[in-house]
Amino acid sequence: MLFGLAHAYQGRGGIVSTGVFGVLLAVGRLGFGSLVPVMMWHAGLDLAAGIAAPRYLLKQTTSG
Repeated sequence: MLFGLAHAYQGRGGIVSTGVFGVLLAVGRLGFGSLVPVMMWHAGLDLAAGIAAPRYLLKQTTSG
């Protein structure tokens, strides 16, 4: 719940989606008994978002 609330700057959708992701990370932590796989999942998501964000969020300009 706190993980989702920490992303309140992203709006309601950000709170819900990161809250769900936080629950999945917590379940992974409990299932693996280690924080390392969960940290790798989080890093992978951040990396994917960092690569995809400019492509989908930045305005495309045409030169001509």
